[in-house]
Amino acid sequence: MRIRAALALALTLILVACGPARRGAGGGGTADSGQGDQGDGEGDDGGGNDDAGDGNGDDDGGAGNDDGGNDDGGNDDGGNDDGGNDDGGNDDGGNDDGGPFALYDCSDTVFPEVAIDDIEEEYVPRDWREAALGVLDRRFPDGAFIARELRDPGDFDRWFRQTQTFDGMLDDLNTGVHEGAHILGFQNGGMGGSYSFTLGEDDEIVVPRIQLFFRSEVFERLPAVARNGFYADLYLQQIGQKGIETLLDEFNAYTYSLLVDVALADQFSASSSRSSRDGLVTFMLFTEVYLHLARTEHPDDYDRLINTRGFGDLVLTLFDRAWCVYELSGDDPKLEIDAADILPHVLDPQWLGEVDRLRAALNDGPVPS
Repeated sequence: MRIRAALALALTLILVACGPARRGAGGGGTADSGQGDQGDGEGDDGGGNDDAGDGNGDDDGGAGNDDGGNDDGGNDDGGNDDGGNDDGGNDDGGNDDGGPFALYDCSDTVFPEVAIDDIEEEYVPRDWREAALGVLDRRFPDGAFIARELRDPGDFDRWFRQTQTFDGMLDDLNTGVHEGAHILGFQNGGMGGSYSFTLGEDDEIVVPRIQLFFRSEVFERLPAVARNGFYADLYLQQIGQKGIETLLDEFNAYTYSLLVDVALADQFSASSSRSSRDGLVTFMLFTEVYLHLARTEHPDDYDRLINTRGFGDLVLTLFDRAWCVYELSGDDPKLEIDAADILPHVLDPQWLGEVDRLRAALNDGPVPS
């Protein structure tokens, strides 16, 4: 069970430029091979074919589509702060050991130090699934849980397209877990009046579906660096006619993407870069901007978000968890391409303040103006 510390702490913020991730081919590194950014599997989105074929909805352009940018061989984060911690003189609000959101403990989630050499040595392509689950059991048990919880094993298996080699299978694990998280949420939430978010084996949040304004409105309020990226084009324009549930579902899935890559980072070529941290910080920003628009332009929707059982707490939990996972990823340049350009906007008080306001509102405290 994830340990959640008490909510609260007004956030004293500092802008930091850190590194996070989308996957590309890096000078001599493994090619992108189509994992990059995943489809959202979040219901009929009118954009792309249903790769899962399971009624879970049309895929947002396919789980194998590259997000459009190959890195040139690993981004140097230039010694950037690893996510808001006090690195020597910068005041991050006093949370030297946890950044601005020391409210969620993800420290027992991944185990990258556990050896998997024997699985690689014994790898046989026809038994790739057994090997994949073995790797996840050791390095990221919650990922293995997702795979085994799916009623149809094919909902996990169909995303593996490079199983002729052990390294290829590892490359596909990110997509398999990402898409599996979508499908498991659909499976558990169903087509009824609820939406399910699996955060781990012992952590599931189920909330009522609420009809709020479309996420496409976020696009025009984004800073240029985020508005011009792959994620905004796909999720906010091509298939932007969806509400907050699907935005948060994608946020959860990209958190899983980063967790998988943190667990396997030692297996990736030193000259390669992946996009897992890019997706995470981008959806942090999308969520902040959505909250801002709800509060300032759709007050009735904002009231519904706050007053609908469990919904506001879901938003905060996903956000706090994402920050914890971001910090867990450290400063490994293999796990980022563009995220260092996005993170300062995530930490901009204009946007991050919306998380503080929501926290205050749910605690019946004064909502900062």
